[in-house]
Amino acid sequence: MDIVGWTHSRNPQPRLRSLALALTLTVGLAVPIAWAAQQDAEQQDTEQHTPADSYGAHAEGHPQHGHHGDATKQRFDDIDKAVEMFENTERDAWQKPDEVLAHMQLQPGDVVADIGAGTGYFTRRFAEAVGADGRALGLDVEASMVAYMNADAQQRGLKNYTARQVQPSDPQLDPQSMDVIFICDTYHHIPDRVDYVRTLASALRAGGRVIIVDFNDKPAPFGPPAEWKLSTETITQEFQQAGLQLARSVDFLPYQYFLEFTRASTE
Repeated sequence: MDIVGWTHSRNPQPRLRSLALALTLTVGLAVPIAWAAQQDAEQQDTEQHTPADSYGAHAEGHPQHGHHGDATKQRFDDIDKAVEMFENTERDAWQKPDEVLAHMQLQPGDVVADIGAGTGYFTRRFAEAVGADGRALGLDVEASMVAYMNADAQQRGLKNYTARQVQPSDPQLDPQSMDVIFICDTYHHIPDRVDYVRTLASALRAGGRVIIVDFNDKPAPFGPPAEWKLSTETITQEFQQAGLQLARSVDFLPYQYFLEFTRASTE
């Protein structure tokens, strides 16, 4: 029956009660459905924006996340969470930045590229180490990270410290422009790693070095999931394919390796 027929019915109450019941059932079903959809959306948002290897947040007490996904597609686009993770003072205890710098043996006037620099946790230290005649370049795929680094450099008065955004597959470094290329906690995120390392090799000056600091494949109370971790053997093989050879491996970090690569001696 159409609306006109319904309004002219002698006794509309039964139809009113039927309509009210139908509306009640519809709303009653819609609420839990909408709530479930909202929960799914919130869960997806959490999985998308919570880095699986958020090891900097609470150091040794931070558990690994259950949702891993593809390491090369992991994003760190929430700057507030990134600062909380990467600049947390507890990170110093296991990252040992002062010891890392000592083993890097940077010289005044060196030009250093920090790939996957994040908030510049190491980059600012490089700028101080190489002095006014040197240069520290922070490279990251996230625009928010780059903005944070540039603001931090300005606030600290480090004129030799700059940051810029790059593509995940290309560090955009000029040929023979770098004395040291540093990659910390980032190598496992890089797609097509052998091709990527070839671009790094072409960017090295004579005597230049690439230094990798990343999580070893041993169990740890925090850090990236096990399937993302790369063994030193895997990294060494990939660098050899790209024309670089392992020059040094220093064991001083509790959960990570320190690997230094140079151009193969046959070149």
